Amino acid sequence: MMGIFELSRYVVMVLFATAVSVSFAGMAGTRKNILVFGCFCAGVFLLQFIIGRLLNDMVLMLKIYPLLCHVPIVVFIVVYLKRPPLIALTSVFLTFLCYQAPRWLGSFTSEVFKVVAMNLGGISHGVSMNATIVREFISINHSGVLNTASMDHLGLIAGALATFFLLQKHVVKLARDLMERSVKSCLLFGALPFMYYVFDYTVVIYTDLMYSGNRAVIQFMPFFTSALYLAFVLLYYGETQKQARLQYEADFARDIVASGREHYQKMNEQYEALRIMRHDYKFHLNAAIDMLNRGEVEKGNDYLSRLKHELADKELPDFCDNQVINALVADYAQRCEQKEIKLDVSINIPKGFSVPNYEMCIVIGNLLENAVEACQKLEKPVCTPCGGTASADPASGDIKPDRIIELVVKPQGVLSTTPQDEASRAQLAIMVRNTFDGKVVKDGEQLISTKKDGGIGLQSVKAVVERSGEIFITDYDDKWFNAYVFWGKKESK
Repeated sequence: MMGIFELSRYVVMVLFATAVSVSFAGMAGTRKNILVFGCFCAGVFLLQFIIGRLLNDMVLMLKIYPLLCHVPIVVFIVVYLKRPPLIALTSVFLTFLCYQAPRWLGSFTSEVFKVVAMNLGGISHGVSMNATIVREFISINHSGVLNTASMDHLGLIAGALATFFLLQKHVVKLARDLMERSVKSCLLFGALPFMYYVFDYTVVIYTDLMYSGNRAVIQFMPFFTSALYLAFVLLYYGETQKQARLQYEADFARDIVASGREHYQKMNEQYEALRIMRHDYKFHLNAAIDMLNRGEVEKGNDYLSRLKHELADKELPDFCDNQVINALVADYAQRCEQKEIKLDVSINIPKGFSVPNYEMCIVIGNLLENAVEACQKLEKPVCTPCGGTASADPASGDIKPDRIIELVVKPQGVLSTTPQDEASRAQLAIMVRNTFDGKVVKDGEQLISTKKDGGIGLQSVKAVVERSGEIFITDYDDKWFNAYVFWGKKESK
């Protein structure tokens, strides 16, 4: 009967290793895949049976088990499933780590049985060996079934089945998504299972350091696990931030396209209105002249004034020749008007200067977005006795600066001042400056967003600019926040 339990344990161990590994690697449950997988498992069983009969040494079989089981699984995943070797290895190491839960449950079941048997009496003693570990063998009334070894096997089999279904339901998909996210993510995720794999084979299978009471071995694994977990959290946080920034840039690019499409539609509508107005212009002019000829000067002037305003309303905003940039700035100009923010724009992109519209929009759009949000924190402007405008704080009577944003895009040297001498080598200078409440949060030299969602606008600008080897600088005082981008790209001839 013990032979049956041992054989069942062995079959479950191989099936668990292969089934969970290919699940992590992403094998679909198609009829073809199941058939091929079954043939592969049969081949693994046959290989291990032949080697086992030739060697006739269980201890040696355990030491070369990675070559008889784990390596074939990696080859199967790479060759048949066509998955990258890194994902194949990570899947095997992760499966090995997951297999420790059934092993622990088997040992726990055996120990519980031992306590119960000792209290019942009528027990028999002996020794058994499993995985090169010599254990006390206890049975009840010399039973061939009710003993610690069989309880170990049964506990492991039950644990393996339960673990398999739990992994399939709650873990496999998440782990697969994490491994496929990026090479770096896969490396970080697989580091701990890999180290446990090496540790277990080193101190349990190839040596007896674990069970000899070696203090260094006992202390190493908890420390290393904690240190590796800390490294994983920090590095994965950085990876998550990078992915968030890329997603932000992608979303912003879609907004740019949508804004450009909307602006283009408005341009067509305004062009059509101007075409109709030009067509009717001679009728309006004849009507005005007729009023003046009849001596109705005031009425004629009023008619011409209304015609002038109507023409002005139909004029298209024209900030620069680049239609994509023009559409972006026009959208922010409309938003600033709605929010009572004064926007001054001066754009002169020289001919021969070549920067992708996508990058320019990321930079200008994020800087204007931050400027608009900063201005919104100021009180709305009210009239002052001297005829100007300022933002008044009714509670304190203090006068705060107007809501003002200035956007300047010109060849370098045209800006009135440059904050750094090194920027003088650039060919194009972008400046966005805005009034703000004077409150800045910094972490060392890095500006921290005050948004509740932890905005990453300035980080996106910095990433785009520095990716091209260019210069991004910010400075501020208690009234103005200034952002400068110096671009040195020129179209090659």
